[in-house]
Amino acid sequence: MIITKKIEELKSIQLEEPNKILSMYLNTDRSSMDQQNGEWKIKLKNGLKKLEEYIEAGGTKEALKNFKKIKDMVNKEILDHERDLQRGVVLFASADQQVWSVNFLQMPVETNFYWEEYPVVDQLQELKEKYPASGIVVVNQEDVRIVEAELGQVRESIHYMLDLETEDWRQHEGPHHADVTLGKGGKSYQQEQFKDRFEANKQRWYKNLAPKIDKKAKDHNWEQIIMIGEKEEALQLKEQMNKNIDELIGKNLGGRSDHEIVSEVFQS
Repeated sequence: MIITKKIEELKSIQLEEPNKILSMYLNTDRSSMDQQNGEWKIKLKNGLKKLEEYIEAGGTKEALKNFKKIKDMVNKEILDHERDLQRGVVLFASADQQVWSVNFLQMPVETNFYWEEYPVVDQLQELKEKYPASGIVVVNQEDVRIVEAELGQVRESIHYMLDLETEDWRQHEGPHHADVTLGKGGKSYQQEQFKDRFEANKQRWYKNLAPKIDKKAKDHNWEQIIMIGEKEEALQLKEQMNKNIDELIGKNLGGRSDHEIVSEVFQS
């Protein structure tokens, strides 16, 4: 997935003095007790200041010039995206912008600053292993949604709606909206009308859908698959799939947004 490729690219980079790379991990988690009053701003300022003092003491004028340029770029980036800050920021930057990578994450990181000839990706690698590329399959009777997540972030959302007239699964891309094709009370009416039919045919219908999910898992290199839904329905779909299901969560999250579902999975 995207972050796996990014880590490999970063690992291949090696610069030489006076060109170095700032690797920054900044905890911006407002839910943490020590972040209630925006303490991350102080940590950002102090972290960059300490590096600047370190370079002033033992580096070259050119290295100091490069660092100051990066510091200005970083401060501008964080200021411009302050409203987008979630729980952590991972940033890699060089003065010539040959290296420029910013990730705003939904999970906290341990605040650290590095000034090296190479990107320090250890903590990013640990986060990738803790929050692997995942396919989250949300089963809600004739509505099955797939949320792809990486580093706890939504990468893609697709949902399949069963057309009860043709008995085909129709694919829709983009954010999921509950009852998007039905009017007020439409879904409950549909469920009443087709409950018996659905119960009688759901095994066959899920069997038709399962290969589509298996293929997506293979094509997108999912490292784990998590299935969520009412237990009976989720088990029905699970049994039709060739791919292994790493975790089955017996909850009805069909009305939740993609981001809420990802948070439920990775922060529970």
